[in-house]
Amino acid sequence: MGKIKKLVYSTSNEDKLEKTSIVLGALPYAGSIISGSIQHYIKKHQEKRLDKLLMDICKDLQEVKNKINLDSDRSVSKIVENLKITAIEIKNNKFISKDIIISHISSSIGNIFSKDKINKDMKSIYELGYFKDIKVKLETFCNGCKIIFIVQENLPIKEIFIEGNTVFSCEEIEKIMILQEGQIFSHNIFKNDLIQICELYKNRGYFLINIEDVSFSKEGKLFIKITEGRIEKILIKGNIKIEEKSITKEVNIFPGDLFCFKKIKKSLQKISNLGYFENVTMRLEPGNKKESVILIINVFEKTMEYNKHVDG
Repeated sequence: MGKIKKLVYSTSNEDKLEKTSIVLGALPYAGSIISGSIQHYIKKHQEKRLDKLLMDICKDLQEVKNKINLDSDRSVSKIVENLKITAIEIKNNKFISKDIIISHISSSIGNIFSKDKINKDMKSIYELGYFKDIKVKLETFCNGCKIIFIVQENLPIKEIFIEGNTVFSCEEIEKIMILQEGQIFSHNIFKNDLIQICELYKNRGYFLINIEDVSFSKEGKLFIKITEGRIEKILIKGNIKIEEKSITKEVNIFPGDLFCFKKIKKSLQKISNLGYFENVTMRLEPGNKKESVILIINVFEKTMEYNKHVDG
């Protein structure tokens, strides 16, 4: 009975999967172990990628956080630090309810005013994902201070455009998304939606799904560009006595096809079932195009006498 002898992943670039090596033996459950390991690796890789894309779509994130401190400092200079909070007000919210915003504020009426706490409250509101900007205004009120959080909401989503998808229709993808047309854009919810799109693909074995680009326009149009990962070339390596065509006839995936691990797993198992090999390995290397890979199947022949029927 064959064994999984090693499972190696290596990458030298956060944005690009450089090499993936898998060893598959004849164990019937080997595929599920390998599948889980690949998904764990790719999930980490994709989450880094999504964070980077969302930072592009929310370029003002760090600027807002810096601005929070500056605005607070200017306002706080007019108010004595030891005053009690006597009122909290939310302004300019049209779609996101006051209750939702207040639930993310740690400051409350009766507390002693704290500049640091207000800064944390502003960041906490921003991290809800619904706002472009948050400012704070402080006023004296009833022998204390009133804190006014002035928010600027993101635009509602007018249209959602998805391109590059062939495995699933736009309707199937939009069905699993929480964000829908008419809703206020939230970068937190959007990140979760992108992860769910990746999971949809990976559950079908399309592990090289990649969210290539995203954008949210000033007109409220949300764009998602997907690459699904294609096989550019298939190479057989390591065979000495066994002719290549005896191996390739067991492979049921071809150059130009989308990379589907479920299909490849079956091919690797069929090659292993020939009985000629100690183990069979699969390695991926980058193709000439960004979204393509070269599938390399390495075979390790058994040390035994082969008969003439090896050619089939």
